[in-house]
Amino acid sequence: MFIKIVAVPFDAIINAHEDLVVFAVIELIDSLLMLFIAISLKFIPYEKIIFYGLGVCLISVLTIAMKYIWCQHKYIRFRINLKNHWSGLLTREMSGFAGWNLFGGLAIIGRNQGVAIIINLFLGTIANAAYGIANQVKQVPIEWIKASGNDVTSEMIEYVRPLVCGEVQLEYKNGVPVYADISHLTGT
Repeated sequence: MFIKIVAVPFDAIINAHEDLVVFAVIELIDSLLMLFIAISLKFIPYEKIIFYGLGVCLISVLTIAMKYIWCQHKYIRFRINLKNHWSGLLTREMSGFAGWNLFGGLAIIGRNQGVAIIINLFLGTIANAAYGIANQVKQVPIEWIKASGNDVTSEMIEYVRPLVCGEVQLEYKNGVPVYADISHLTGT
């Protein structure tokens, strides 16, 4: 992932100069190497996941190297020269920003995925599946929650029961299910 992000400026330079043939050739080589890795998994007798991970990583490095070499060779004004543009203060500020950004991203990942890991470890896969489903369900309208806040109203139970207990009988018109009346939108 990091390697793909680092490749973005080189992709932009190649696209801006409309060297689409070069871009297509590099991406074709990338795709063929990925296909080779995928096919060779069948014939690898040892840890396939490690082989696949290393292969994908090496292919990503090779792809960015090809783009870097092409940009350095073809576009002289876009050559990277750190000696002329090095600034300790700017580097420190950028590193601080990147570090805090990384910290925030890891905190979000820990919040979202860490809870699932803890639930899976201590409560099991069924509780983890329930947690995952509960996080995908839309919120309940406030009118369907009792004033005490710890139960739902009978209207909600009426609405939900057919959804979880059997099949809903749909109304059909001309062989098409009628979900809502939208005749006022269509003018018919």
